[in-house]
Amino acid sequence: MLFVQDKEKLDGIEDALDYLYALFGPDNLVLTWGLDSVRPPPG
Repeated sequence: MLFVQDKEKLDGIEDALDYLYALFGPDNLVLTWGLDSVRPPPG
């Protein structure tokens, strides 16, 4: 589970999530918003 502590840095969240998908791959990682909406990998 990931949390953004400094809400002023939310502008970089999309890049951070794309990086996680690149690092682990979409077959090994599923990112969700609020545990009910899947955030798809880039592309």
